[in-house]
Amino acid sequence: MTWSAERQRHYAFLSFPGHGHVRPVLPVTAELVRRGHRVTHLVAERLAASAAVPGVRVVAYRSSFPEPFGRAATAGEAAGMLAELVREGFAPLAEAVRVLDGDRPDLLLHDDIGAHTARLLSRVWGVPLIRLYAHFADHVHTGRTDQPGTGGGEAISPAEVMAHPVLAAAWQEAMDLVAGYGHEPDAVIEALRCEDAVGELVFVPREFHPDSPPDPVVAGRRVFVGSTADLDAAAGGWSPPGTGPVALVSLGTAQAGDPAFFSRCAAAFAGTGWHVVMTLGSRVTPDMVGPVPPNVELHQWLPHLAVLPHASVYVGAAGMGSVLEALACATPVLALPHTDEQRANADRLAELGLGAALTPDDLTPAALRELVLATAADEATGRRVREMAAHLARAGGARRAADEVEARTPPRRAAGGGRALRVAVFSFPGWGHLRPLLPLVRELLDRGHEVSVVVAERFAAAAADTGARVLTYPSRFPAPVPEVRTAEDLAQVVVAYYEEAFAALPAAWAAFADDPPDLVVEDALSTAASGLVADRAGCPVVRAFPGFAGNDEVPLNGSEPEPGSPDLDAEHPAIAAFVRGLPDRLARLGVGEDAVARVRARPPRANLVFVPAAFQPRVECFDGSFAFVGPQPPADPPPTGWSPPADGSPVVLVSLGTSSNDNPGFFLACGEAFAGTGWRVVMTTAGHLDGATAAAMPPEVELHAWLDHHAVLPHAAVVVCQAGAGSLMDAFGHGVPVVVVPQQPDARVMARHVAALGLGRCLEGPVSGADVRDAVLAVAADAGVAAAVAALRSAIGSAGGAARAADVVERVAAATPTDGGSQSAWR
Repeated sequence: MTWSAERQRHYAFLSFPGHGHVRPVLPVTAELVRRGHRVTHLVAERLAASAAVPGVRVVAYRSSFPEPFGRAATAGEAAGMLAELVREGFAPLAEAVRVLDGDRPDLLLHDDIGAHTARLLSRVWGVPLIRLYAHFADHVHTGRTDQPGTGGGEAISPAEVMAHPVLAAAWQEAMDLVAGYGHEPDAVIEALRCEDAVGELVFVPREFHPDSPPDPVVAGRRVFVGSTADLDAAAGGWSPPGTGPVALVSLGTAQAGDPAFFSRCAAAFAGTGWHVVMTLGSRVTPDMVGPVPPNVELHQWLPHLAVLPHASVYVGAAGMGSVLEALACATPVLALPHTDEQRANADRLAELGLGAALTPDDLTPAALRELVLATAADEATGRRVREMAAHLARAGGARRAADEVEARTPPRRAAGGGRALRVAVFSFPGWGHLRPLLPLVRELLDRGHEVSVVVAERFAAAAADTGARVLTYPSRFPAPVPEVRTAEDLAQVVVAYYEEAFAALPAAWAAFADDPPDLVVEDALSTAASGLVADRAGCPVVRAFPGFAGNDEVPLNGSEPEPGSPDLDAEHPAIAAFVRGLPDRLARLGVGEDAVARVRARPPRANLVFVPAAFQPRVECFDGSFAFVGPQPPADPPPTGWSPPADGSPVVLVSLGTSSNDNPGFFLACGEAFAGTGWRVVMTTAGHLDGATAAAMPPEVELHAWLDHHAVLPHAAVVVCQAGAGSLMDAFGHGVPVVVVPQQPDARVMARHVAALGLGRCLEGPVSGADVRDAVLAVAADAGVAAAVAALRSAIGSAGGAARAADVVERVAAATPTDGGSQSAWR
């Protein structure tokens, strides 16, 4: 699938802390990621591992909500249960604000239970809502004759419950929490009363759902998508032993804590010819159940969908997820409900003739056996179950849910009520600096904004390919940056950076005199010219970091200076000459020295970091003004004419980047080291190999002056590179480990970090071809490296790329530019 930044959106799911509520959401998040969207899923800590879906950012929050929830027999108990719901409703708030306030979603999707945080964020941020029902909508399960939560005794007075001090205390805690973010209680209550969801997804087929109130507004936004379980993906992993009928027995995740039940059930089927599969859950072990007949299997855990296609009857607690999985497989259900919700599901099963509702406490082994045999033999039940399976297949599941999410997402709106922005993008003269900015430029253009890119003359063509207006300037900045060994070297490099910082100013000052930008995006290595243009225009600045971010605590390259590095001599003649001459240079353009002082004192309104947070050193030192958007997610391979080896030989891609490729000895040594290994070596050399060196390469080596790495990376086992941020993000974005051979000082810092994170090997100092070969073979065989790379690939996929970066730009432009800091509704 081709990833398109133009259509990528950000969706945030807030799930209630129960497996039955989280489970139906997961296939929807996976489908949205498959379609190229970003997804953030907030779940309770205890469910974070089970909520992990590749490409989805899972944010865990602390939850004290009890599972199972239980039932109330008195007003005090009912008030206590409601108090737990209030606390749970606000439990995700702190994490949601921390993660999403600087990365607001296009749509919030929330469980219908404990929706306080989602409704409040929706009102404060102006983000629309979709409500999710993991069970019957409209709380149909609370309409029982024995009163909700009473345990069948006398009715509980709602007024007494609502006035109970336990519930009042919980609400006071919630108001105190929200007040800490600067919001008044009345405004919070108003937000919580808001019922303006743009859609409702019910994970139940319409044919299984009881009749709902005939509200035309609700009917227009409610969609019954049915079960989201993927029957094909879940198939396998278990096979029936023989040809006899199969029964699956499970009490679900909330109530599977009764070993005696499993013992009685196993005894009931001894000698019947039935094969019985029991899943015990986390609170019952086989030892607690005791000996069972040979036709009974005990499993701590087993995917129901591995067994249900072979089962003649399902016996379980009647959680909605399990019920729908059974019905989707055309398996009748004998329900053993424990909660009000499960009782409602069981009643509905019995009402529709899809099984029976049983009473667990009164069930005998003989009665259970007879019910199973009778249900399996009932042709009418079988016919009705098959009809319901057909309804479930037509409901659409996760794909229809994703269709509805996309359809109900509001169109993107340019900042300022639809007014197109004029954005000026200043790039430092290096391909590794310009390259991550280009997808952002394209995304801003796609959104209808006007973009001008200010680049060194040698990068004009690459910038023009985006369709943006291009402003060029002459740059004498060296590529690569010279090695710094002495104070003299350091002074010359510093002067080169100083010169480059102002090199673009004459061209930019003239170009933007009568057409000032609304916002400036600047490279972190060159902020003078961009800052002065923004100062004259009175517009905000967004700073871009192509690799590691830096701030007052963390140096720009992500590391402290290396031992033995020379100290900077601020009085060095070259530096002093530049400083003396700068005022006259600025005066000729009409720029006063006070403007330079203002630029130095004013921080950027936001920072874009083109690596994911998981790759940033000391990431805890960066505040919410830093958006770790990562690189652009890899698209389908471009049509280059390159193809992988037909014999399936492993491929290693060798490249030293665009600024360090002039090393023919390194390439020849690598090529010779891989001779006879069975590996295909693909080298991109930037044209730095002469004919004699190329002719000396063994036949396993392919030489390319230039080749789009994205054509090779899907087939590569390892990448050998100099640890430039772009090359690393390309490799990790495709899930490929690396061997890094740094050629420049900033690359050494990144290379060591790669090794520290277990993403590959770092080779420093004199490196032979054999060293590279041995490192490649070791990395390719290292399961730990593969796991670390897979985790980072997932982080890259969920970081947001160009779409999130453009969201940040629009948000900064839309904020009131009066306080010199990032605007937020949350303190």
